Amino acid sequence: MLAELGKDITANVPTLVDYSRKNWSEGQNKLYFLPPQVQPQPSDVVKPLTIGPTLRWDWYKEIGAPEINNTDDLLNVIEQIVKNHPTTEDGKKVYGVSMWQDWGLWPYIVPFVFQTSQTAVTTDLMQKAAGADDFINILTDESSNYWLAMDYYNKANRRGLLDPDALTMKNNDYMAKATAGQLVSGPADWAMGDFNSQYAKDGKGFMVVPAGKFAWNGGVNPIGWGDKSYSISKSSKHPVKAMQFLNYLYSYEGARTMYSGIEGTHWDMVDGKPQLKEETFALKTAGGQQWESTGIALDRNLIALGSAVVDPATNTPVDLFSTSEAIMKSLNALQKDFSEYYGVSQPGDVFAKYIEEGKLIDSNTALKGKTQEQILQEATVVAPVLTEDLLKLESQLKELAARSAAKIILSKTDEEFAKNKQEALDAFKKAGADQITEFYNAAYDQALKDAGLQ
Repeated sequence: MLAELGKDITANVPTLVDYSRKNWSEGQNKLYFLPPQVQPQPSDVVKPLTIGPTLRWDWYKEIGAPEINNTDDLLNVIEQIVKNHPTTEDGKKVYGVSMWQDWGLWPYIVPFVFQTSQTAVTTDLMQKAAGADDFINILTDESSNYWLAMDYYNKANRRGLLDPDALTMKNNDYMAKATAGQLVSGPADWAMGDFNSQYAKDGKGFMVVPAGKFAWNGGVNPIGWGDKSYSISKSSKHPVKAMQFLNYLYSYEGARTMYSGIEGTHWDMVDGKPQLKEETFALKTAGGQQWESTGIALDRNLIALGSAVVDPATNTPVDLFSTSEAIMKSLNALQKDFSEYYGVSQPGDVFAKYIEEGKLIDSNTALKGKTQEQILQEATVVAPVLTEDLLKLESQLKELAARSAAKIILSKTDEEFAKNKQEALDAFKKAGADQITEFYNAAYDQALKDAGLQ
């Protein structure tokens, strides 16, 4: 169906189509999978960050927004805030640190990338720092996100800052606490329930703040987000309709509609260029249910093209909200206050300034000085895929890591923490963690050689 019904796919993401055929079809050279968020070139605009150390901005500003260089600094800030705001206005207890337990090892990995810059490709257990050449195993390498998490949550618990439900709570319960204003910090602004949608218009709410050494910004995804993809199942009753839908997602029109709304309702074509309506900016700024009901950019997991991808017909990004002018026009009171405090026009400029001054790096840092060909070559290195036996081992290790985490985090003294940590390290190695490390690094080295990069 690709030739007849996938013209936008073949025209707009040819590199992805070739890659998918070559690497995701078990040698059949057929197209089975298409991932979302395909973006071959980095954006030159730093948008307001949505993931990273996230704090109640009004409370953080209240204590002078002290600099945060590491997780210890972050805990010191959180402790000051909790001291000033032990309860919500309606008397509920406020917790400095919390997490949820139904996303696997997520709370022990993602919240700490701001300090390590380590991210994964095809398995959570193997991660690589920005600009680094080698992957490390998060369970056996003590510089990993996992072990930084153990140290952080243990210290938070011993300071009385950790939510007692953190080791058993599900995401929905966590979100409810965030919405009720019971949390001081989090891993992302979207992880703080509906608090911002209710109070950002009044200047209260959560913002990702500059901290550590890495900002979740930039980078390229010429083959999309590697941890998810779409396909048409063999049992589909309407494969033609499914194909038409997928093609629409990869069209400039489809991406613009999903990011920016409906032509004539949310934006108009003016002098050959799409322009957002003033009412749309007002709707976004106000937030709340009325904005969410538009469906605009509601789930980026489903949008096939990255927000900075430019429609050649109009020479504008498919996400009409991603230009500097649009960002500034759509700021709410919370974002404006944040920007004014740091003396910039919009929240993303805070991070752009830190990056320019060398205080932070982002995913674009490693791309500087490289040609488009080099960037594409590196970004399309075939990431290792664990064998069936190693996938089973990975699952067992993840369960062991989750069980070990609770015991380590609840350690009452430095000595008990060191003992529990060593026991976990020994258990991970005994369970076979090194097998995954050896296989993955050998496969990655071979992939670099095959791509002509080693």
